[in-house]
Amino acid sequence: MRAYSIHWNKTEVQNLVSSFIKMGHDVIGVESSDGARAVKLIKVPIPDMLIVYLTRLPSHCLETARALRSMNGH
Repeated sequence: MRAYSIHWNKTEVQNLVSSFIKMGHDVIGVESSDGARAVKLIKVPIPDMLIVYLTRLPSHCLETARALRSMNGH
């Protein structure tokens, strides 16, 4: 599955994403600093899975996830 990951700590997100790669997922993108940029970049290719870590700045993660969801008409 193609995955895109959002987490507001660059070092932590790289470590977390490595576990998804080991499970055989194709991580097609990572955002660790700008939710608006994530919304723009996730358009193509569309990931099968969005990984949103709520351990840092959960309100930012949720807002980004909501923006993505509304963009896709869900």
